[in-house]
Amino acid sequence: LSTVDNDDGANWCQATSEYGADGQLGTPGSPNDDCFVEDTASPVDTAAPPDTAPPLDTGKFSEWSFGDLLITEIMQNPAIPVGDSDGEWFELYNASTRTINLSGLWFSDDGDDFFGVTSDVLVEPGAFAVLGTNADTSVNGGVPLDYQYDYGSFGLSNSSDEIVIHAGEVLVDSVAWDNGVTFPDPDGATMTLAPEYFDATLNDDGANWCEGSSEYGSDGQLGTPGALNDSCP
Repeated sequence: LSTVDNDDGANWCQATSEYGADGQLGTPGSPNDDCFVEDTASPVDTAAPPDTAPPLDTGKFSEWSFGDLLITEIMQNPAIPVGDSDGEWFELYNASTRTINLSGLWFSDDGDDFFGVTSDVLVEPGAFAVLGTNADTSVNGGVPLDYQYDYGSFGLSNSSDEIVIHAGEVLVDSVAWDNGVTFPDPDGATMTLAPEYFDATLNDDGANWCEGSSEYGSDGQLGTPGALNDSCP
């Protein structure tokens, strides 16, 4: 707390403590909540996400392990007439042998973006779930979403960015794309993981990804949201 430090937005975060009876979050007249501290030494932040609603219940994630859920497809840059705030989405694959509930999971990048899943989203073994910024298929390019999150809280950069999945203290999976250096860098098509590389380590390698080639919806976007990915050349 200083007149210099409070000029830096990186030193601020979303309040997590509830006050009053209307569900508002903050600590009026009391010491502030702690903020999420990132590990800036690592290329992808694998630290636990911020402790905010829904709370981190480490007990409910006792079954979780690295690689249970995989990031398999990413639409970071939809093409006109679909805008980023409506058409961004990413796909998850349940690589475990049990039905997974996404409720309580946290998704973050290596910066200040994050969101938590606040409702039940059940994913059967071998099935997919699609999370995106707008569930209205008339404006999102025709993507049927399983969960809608806030674009203002979690945007997918068109250049370099990351998606990290947290189940309590467990790092489940992460992907960091690199502005076309090794990962594909398409417009209006997804970055899609080749099906033979559905693995939480192999999906770190941009050479295992390619551009989506199947058209979905009616706006000319390419990808396979919620279905098996296109094969890569």
